[in-house]
Amino acid sequence: MTMTVEVKGFEVVSAANVTEALKLITTQTFDVLTFTCESHRRS
Repeated sequence: MTMTVEVKGFEVVSAANVTEALKLITTQTFDVLTFTCESHRRS
């Protein structure tokens, strides 16, 4: 997804985890936010 958005001329900022994302959104302004949720549960 990153490359697709960048090709369209947008800047992409990524966060490795929720803590990092929260730091970013408190120090920068974003027009759009997207996220992916992953669950690493074991059966």
